[in-house]
Amino acid sequence: MRSLLALISLAGCALTRGFGVQEHFGSFPGVPELGRNVTTMHLSELRSTDGFTTLIHPKFPYHRVRVKKTKFCDPTVNAYTGYLDVDAGAKHLFFYFFESRRDPDKDDVMMWINGGPGCSSSMGLLMELGPCSIDMNDVSSNGTTWNPYSWNNEVNIFFLDQPVGVGFSYADHGGVVETTEDAAKNVYAFITIFFETFAQFSGRPLHLAGESDDTSPYSPGKWLTGTPSLLRRVVPRSISRAF
Repeated sequence: MRSLLALISLAGCALTRGFGVQEHFGSFPGVPELGRNVTTMHLSELRSTDGFTTLIHPKFPYHRVRVKKTKFCDPTVNAYTGYLDVDAGAKHLFFYFFESRRDPDKDDVMMWINGGPGCSSSMGLLMELGPCSIDMNDVSSNGTTWNPYSWNNEVNIFFLDQPVGVGFSYADHGGVVETTEDAAKNVYAFITIFFETFAQFSGRPLHLAGESDDTSPYSPGKWLTGTPSLLRRVVPRSISRAF
């Protein structure tokens, strides 16, 4: 287990579809359902660790979010994994979501993205700021140890693998994200679907954070700072950027 987690984190900068493909989402409807309302729910309603719950939004007919509960990493909070399916289901961006240890119903929300590009956000999760670290001493049963200094001590936090081809994110036909703006639009769709479906997060501050060498056109630093107008539409007056 320890060696597998180390591979995911350290070599995660090159992981592709070999890991993390859990099911085929299926086809998207050919005609967008523009009149459909968003179905709201509380995140705690997701109890299954086996099958995904699918979230859709009338503003984004070619984006869908699949999410399910997981027991990975931090036993003290509710944790979730899933995919943002984009381009009518041809591409799939993987994410982890961990609730805050302090007060998940009131605390802010943060999205963390490792860069390069080509580096999985499992690097940040397992080796930097996440709720658990790789167990290098073989003392745990699942290959991780609890991190008392995790950022989810005070925020609800996403870890997103982007662009397509990084970590557990993959494309059905070898497609890639072409531009920084495409990447930002996908994240904008994801945040909108999540915030408006799970209404308990509506109106809370959203912090966008990441690390990157910032030399690539697809680096998190460029689209986090270069296209903030797209992301500010999600929760107006409450988005901040942290580096």
